[in-house]
Amino acid sequence: MGRRKVPNLFFLLHFGTEDAEKADMLARLRRYPSPRVRLAPIILVAQDCDADTFLRYVQMGFDDILCLPDSAELLVDRLIGQLNHDIVYIETADYLGPDRRRMELPGAGHANRVSNAHLHTRLIIHRSLSNGPAVLQRQDHWDTIVY
Repeated sequence: MGRRKVPNLFFLLHFGTEDAEKADMLARLRRYPSPRVRLAPIILVAQDCDADTFLRYVQMGFDDILCLPDSAELLVDRLIGQLNHDIVYIETADYLGPDRRRMELPGAGHANRVSNAHLHTRLIIHRSLSNGPAVLQRQDHWDTIVY
């Protein structure tokens, strides 16, 4: 008897939710005991938004932000883009999610993203259709990070 395939989870959050509720939902999902939930893509479905709003959502820790009205093909491509490639996650005492520096200019840090614990972990995760999410690599760093 073969191994049962576990479907990937995707969490879609509506932009109309208050920012405090968005942050709370992100935190609760990222603390969930099961890696299937904890490492699942959390995607915000938003209205067409300006660059500052988009970056604010990235800084909150969403895996992706889908801005409507995009074509159905583009939306499907973005969702599929969460699968079958390696993704860098950062884990600190109070954050687990995609490396938020991916959308910043070099040297541009966010004042609220300095780890007080001076410990962060860089995770390489991979989400596949056959196995769900998996941590491929874990690197602990004992210095200050701006994540």
